[in-house]
Amino acid sequence: MEKVCLAIPTELIFKEKKFNGYVHKPFYDYLNLILNPKNQRFLSRYSTSITQKIPAEQDKSYKQAIAYVILVYNNQIFIYERPPKGVTSEERYASKLSIGLGGHIEPHDHNPSISVIDSSLQREIKEEIGLNPEDYDLHHIGYINDEADEIGLVHFGLIYLAKVKKNELKIEQKELVKSWFIDPDKLKNQEIYGRLEGWSKILVDHIENISAIF
Repeated sequence: MEKVCLAIPTELIFKEKKFNGYVHKPFYDYLNLILNPKNQRFLSRYSTSITQKIPAEQDKSYKQAIAYVILVYNNQIFIYERPPKGVTSEERYASKLSIGLGGHIEPHDHNPSISVIDSSLQREIKEEIGLNPEDYDLHHIGYINDEADEIGLVHFGLIYLAKVKKNELKIEQKELVKSWFIDPDKLKNQEIYGRLEGWSKILVDHIENISAIF
């Protein structure tokens, strides 16, 4: 089955303001821009068609919107290890550590009662760790744009914080080898920081400001 995802023209996203790295939500209202149906396209990630000449994963004229959520419980952050090569569907992240759950926003995430972003996050959180929307409070906190590599050039991160009400996570996904909660200040220890995937590393660089939101 072809993977299709929400994407926004890169030129449109950065028409007013551009940044690299992480910025807090007040920097600019990219979320409203992305939620505007006039700006949205659902593109095939890996294939082409008559109307789509370049796969989204290679098309730098579009940014695929990624909803990426940090889970917090009792002032600690959820962290997990991804599977090794040969097991994970995303081998570019093999054996990496991550503090973010989420992924691409797909057509079936449409929900008339909430935004497509919130719907995508609810699906991802349920699939990955078994929590329902009533088990956490969700807050939009900022954005990531990392153009240091080919992956970052075609993705744009919508960063969220989910305050978990009870530590009753059900880890059933093969994409999570092991997981635990960790004090924010320990994320900069080299044995952790050195293994973090790119976006998680960017967020850890700003962890003091993010922790203040807890």
